[in-house]
Amino acid sequence: MQLTPHRHASFGWAVVFCGLVAGPASAAGPHRFNVINQGAIAISSVFIKDVSNKDWGPNLLGAGERIGKYQWKTWTLNNCKQDVRVVYTDDRTTEEHDYDTCTGDFVSYR
Repeated sequence: MQLTPHRHASFGWAVVFCGLVAGPASAAGPHRFNVINQGAIAISSVFIKDVSNKDWGPNLLGAGERIGKYQWKTWTLNNCKQDVRVVYTDDRTTEEHDYDTCTGDFVSYR
């Protein structure tokens, strides 16, 4: 799985447009996938892995990088079915398994 990060500016209204950036509903192959933070607690770690892979691999955010409120980060993924794990600065974790990254973004409200 190849992940290519894309950085975006912070805009409160941006979540309205994020659904437009995801790829076609059932398409496999390169597509953009956003992790969007709509909550008050910053995201400190993001892990995205193919559902067939048992290892989460490395944190996809850079050292000290955070996804704050009304911020998001985009990656280019090759497969639609992924497991997504988000860790917050308060050490709480959210996981979604068998998540279809081709049909929607991951939005956090914590």
